[in-house]
Amino acid sequence: MKDNKFYTLKEARSLISELRPKLQNLSRIWEELAPYSDQFEELKRNADKGGGTLGDLKHYYSYILQLNDTVNYLKKMNIELKDISKGLIDFPSLRDGRVVFLCWKMDEETITHWHEVKDGFSGRKECEEEE
Repeated sequence: MKDNKFYTLKEARSLISELRPKLQNLSRIWEELAPYSDQFEELKRNADKGGGTLGDLKHYYSYILQLNDTVNYLKKMNIELKDISKGLIDFPSLRDGRVVFLCWKMDEETITHWHEVKDGFSGRKECEEEE
């Protein structure tokens, strides 16, 4: 794992074409998993009555494996997944000797913003092209 990997703006941008379809797929899988939440709640409610079974376990398991593969890929790359449904990720970067995040959502054309680690998405600032 590349725990100390920091990205330049150019390096992070070069990964967008590879990451966009992965994040789109991750978002789709997340939507496919949503109905299972209700099933889990029903199983919990009926646990003292013998529980029950989860419908379509094969598909659920397949979704979980796909989700896990993508999340592990991002971890290996030291890219932080912030919001699955929005495809929001942060690339660690250095700015004036401190760690910041280059911030990108899958519906954005490219990386145009960064933020301080403590500020999050709401503290996004525009990138300067020479970064």
